[in-house]
Amino acid sequence: MPRSSVGVLTGPVAPHRSISLPAAAPSVRGARQFVTATLREWGLSLLQEDMVLLTSELVTNAILHARTPVQLGVVVDVDRALVCVADRLPSGPELTPRPHTPDRPGGRGLALVADLSETWGTTAYPAGKTVWFVMRTSR
Repeated sequence: MPRSSVGVLTGPVAPHRSISLPAAAPSVRGARQFVTATLREWGLSLLQEDMVLLTSELVTNAILHARTPVQLGVVVDVDRALVCVADRLPSGPELTPRPHTPDRPGGRGLALVADLSETWGTTAYPAGKTVWFVMRTSR
């Protein structure tokens, strides 16, 4: 069962939530449910569809490629929401969206992230990496 830590704070600290997920396919569903519930609680249901889709893509990539437990975090500050997905695979090649080709069934996740988010990126560290994206909370 995934563990969740909750921290909804006032003052200078932005509302945030995080959850640890095992390196297993059902974790993708758990990640979608976690983001959906978090956004609903914070009154940000309008963002739900895109944020859940992008989260699902990043968690799927982490489970398929890193094969390590995943940490998922959501932070909302003023007019933006940040989603971070961390794995424990030591840094590899730089992540870049691949162009779509009809003969490849997958590989569109990062392209979706790049297209639908305001910005996105990766942060590498010796014991793993974090892939993140930012979306505006108002449209």
